Amino acid sequence: MNSGTSGAASSSSSSSQKLRLHEEAKIRILAFGASLVAGYTDHGRRYHPYALALKPALQKLCPGLKRVTVDVEGQSGDCVLTSLRGEFQTRLQHAAPAGKTKYDLVIILGGTNDLAYKLDRGLEGAEEIFEHGLKVLYDYVLGSTDASLLVMTVPERAIDKQSSPLAKRAREAREHLNSLIKRWAAEQKERVFLMDLAPMVPFPASNNDDDDGQPGKGYWSPDGLHMSVAGYDFVGEQLAGVIHKLLSD
Repeated sequence: MNSGTSGAASSSSSSSQKLRLHEEAKIRILAFGASLVAGYTDHGRRYHPYALALKPALQKLCPGLKRVTVDVEGQSGDCVLTSLRGEFQTRLQHAAPAGKTKYDLVIILGGTNDLAYKLDRGLEGAEEIFEHGLKVLYDYVLGSTDASLLVMTVPERAIDKQSSPLAKRAREAREHLNSLIKRWAAEQKERVFLMDLAPMVPFPASNNDDDDGQPGKGYWSPDGLHMSVAGYDFVGEQLAGVIHKLLSD
């Protein structure tokens, strides 16, 4: 499968700043989120996190790195909002305790589940998810640890391709949330990077994708929400390209 990493790297950093490592030639990454980070696929019969492709792809792109560590903290069904009984904040504090953290980079992808619960609130729901959910997580990484932060936008779902009034509301809420994520990342002065994941993995107009991980079969699972093995591998390879660029700039 072609990684296409150069295109991702050229459009995904929120600034021209360089990613700084705690130790020369060693990088430790925390992949943090819900089921899209855990690698939920095949209707939950297996998990294939993007980290499985990220590590070897990054090692290939950055042969000067002596050690690449990618830890995965993904919990299926979790929400970023504590008002929805989400455990994102507690999990992040446990995975990356305040102070000098072992991680050089924390990658956060979240909000998909919250959007489903807040569908009736439309754009206001998206703003709540950002202000009281994602931004709290971002602020914790920047204010309580010494890690850098890479934020990702929320990808499409099957409902985004439908034409009903409900689908229109769902699509507009997700797009609004992503605009808030991108705007926030662009306003940060240091230690923050962006990978605009959503346009990189558009949901097909007709979801005939398989979950068998075979090249050319598509990046999405038939459940309309999660990715296939090939999709998660693609995300990992794209992330490797972004991180390679951040280390090279």
